[in-house]
Amino acid sequence: MLNKTLFNILLTFESLVPAFIVYALTRWDSYGIFWGLIVGSIILTGVSLWVLYQIPKRITPRFVEIEETKNIDKEPLGFLLAYLWPFMTQSIEFTENVWVFIAVIFVFAVCFYQSSAFIFNPVLTLLGYHFYEIKVGKRVKTFLISKKIFSLEKNTLRICELSNNVWFDLGGENGDV
Repeated sequence: MLNKTLFNILLTFESLVPAFIVYALTRWDSYGIFWGLIVGSIILTGVSLWVLYQIPKRITPRFVEIEETKNIDKEPLGFLLAYLWPFMTQSIEFTENVWVFIAVIFVFAVCFYQSSAFIFNPVLTLLGYHFYEIKVGKRVKTFLISKKIFSLEKNTLRICELSNNVWFDLGGENGDV
């Protein structure tokens, strides 16, 4: 069984990979920090993709009828601007002090985790995933991560629940994505 809390923490840090890369680029002259962040980002992305690949094998899927669908692919733009802005400043103290970077990343990670904002993941967007806000029956709106592009009509989906309000689309009734 896939541990949902660990998976959500993994997605949280995966959503911060662009910040790690931008910070690494500000520290290109510091060999250890630069390559540590670049290699760490590559490994983190690889582990995240491996886990996404393992989801259908480890979590029992179920079928749901979606009543409403709202594409929220554009929502990450605000988050990107918010957490990359400090790295674009000319502040030497910020870019040269790794402890400030760690503190900022920690604050963003806690905020992303607590608000489920980790699904707004620029790396997954680049890999072809889409993000939706959906409503199933009388249930409160839920987030959906999918490779599909949905229209506004009702859809029956084969999903697995990653957390209380985040679902992952496993493909259609026959499992095709």
